[in-house]
Amino acid sequence: MARYKLSEFNFDKFWSFFGKKNKPKPIDYVIANDPELKRLDAELQDLATGFKPHLLKVKKEDPKIWDLLVKGGLVPKDYK
Repeated sequence: MARYKLSEFNFDKFWSFFGKKNKPKPIDYVIANDPELKRLDAELQDLATGFKPHLLKVKKEDPKIWDLLVKGGLVPKDYK
């Protein structure tokens, strides 16, 4: 009977065929299924609406900071 030599790469590849593959879930799905995250999301939304006049002023006077806020996901792009 022939003997086979398994390299580290082949060994890892062999074991990768077994087990369940975990794919990351979208953040909206995670928030929708967790009551604590729902509460925090609502709280953050309330904070964002409370700062509306200040945010509109930043949008008008300093577009660079506004772009950073939008890029960071702190305010929606179409915030009015």
